[in-house]
Amino acid sequence: EHEVESLAGEFARVGAALTESINPLRIDGIVPSEQIASELDAARRRFIALRTSVLSLAAGLEMPGAGTFPAANLRDLSSVLAGVERFEIEGSEAARARKHALEILGRVAQLASKDSSDFPPLVECQQKARDLAQAIEASPQTKPLPDALALAEGDHPYNALLALAESDSGLSDEAWAHALEVVRTHFGKQLSVAVARSKIVSTAPSHASAR
Repeated sequence: EHEVESLAGEFARVGAALTESINPLRIDGIVPSEQIASELDAARRRFIALRTSVLSLAAGLEMPGAGTFPAANLRDLSSVLAGVERFEIEGSEAARARKHALEILGRVAQLASKDSSDFPPLVECQQKARDLAQAIEASPQTKPLPDALALAEGDHPYNALLALAESDSGLSDEAWAHALEVVRTHFGKQLSVAVARSKIVSTAPSHASAR
């Protein structure tokens, strides 16, 4: 962006010099000085180099439509740069959401039944969590799946399951009841009953030591 502003200043200065040379050229046939021509050529080369750099940056980030961005003038380049900045910010937010979602699904994988090592409802639930993790990992880096965003925001059925299995004592009665209803709706009655009776626990060290 600084380079665009600098080049805009250069264009303005050279443009003013060219404007001053128009009447002498038109009326008296006085050719503009070599200095003006040299400065104009230098500004043109700077613009071409900047355009190449900006478009290469957009292409390297795999921005949608990067190969068709207009770039005929400094206004175009400024618009492309603004788009690159937004894309990078969104990409960073998407990366954080993906990472958080995968961490949550990893915690689901560390749940276990006190009564059985192969409690079918939990096995099925964890298999779906693994499938979802694979789908999230395979999704575009800058466009996370809705499930990934919901997990990162704490608004997914797996968040409810973990809230009950890991820290139900810290939930209000209303939050506990809501989480239990979410688990029952999405994972079935058997799993909801088991987690309500504290039969589903986390084997992760931080949570196991807390119990």
